[in-house]
Amino acid sequence: MVFSTANRLWGFYLVPGFSLIILSLISISEIVFKDRYLAYSKVFFKKIRQKTVSVVFVLFFLGVSLFLWFPQNLEKYKEMASRTHTEEYRSNYKTLMEIEEAFISLSIEKKRKLNVKNIGSPFVPDNNDAFSIISLERPFTQWWAGYEVLLVKNLRDVSIEKINPNLLNYDLRVIEKEGYNKKVIEPGSSCNFPPCYGRIKTFENGTELLVLLEKDNEEKKGKDEKYQPR
Repeated sequence: MVFSTANRLWGFYLVPGFSLIILSLISISEIVFKDRYLAYSKVFFKKIRQKTVSVVFVLFFLGVSLFLWFPQNLEKYKEMASRTHTEEYRSNYKTLMEIEEAFISLSIEKKRKLNVKNIGSPFVPDNNDAFSIISLERPFTQWWAGYEVLLVKNLRDVSIEKINPNLLNYDLRVIEKEGYNKKVIEPGSSCNFPPCYGRIKTFENGTELLVLLEKDNEEKKGKDEKYQPR
């Protein structure tokens, strides 16, 4: 019934989970009521109390499942099944296509395959002959490394003052934001803390395309060649 009437993933998520709950309830009921004959003694009343508690627990769990858990999950599954119709999905999909197009154009311009590092963007195209993407863990603190191309999300609008000081990685988050403020510049602006990244484009969902400035890239290559082991 679910698979024939529900949209997309409803059947996949709903049937297995709910079936497991039903099987669990049946198993519990069998354990509770497996003894049909009880002796008329203290043991009898003790077992009666135990069974009463067990029955109440089963009924309570069943009620919570049917009237609280099931409706909430049904709404969540409905949201998941129709997520491709949301404005957020449209924006993310458009960004995904634009990122791929931008990488291909940049690869043609530089006449080589791009090595891209992804920092926080969940929507990235698959690797191909024009570029390869490697995701880095956040907080990102290696601004000095001089990576060729960066994809960055949710950093531009971060305020250091609003970062929760109780977070275990608070210091790293501050370093991440300070590095972003120093290293990321608009095209044509002067770089005061090399190496710097030019903000080439900001996509619709807030993802930013950052490219290492050519001067800094050449200096990095020169250093790499100078200190390369022979």
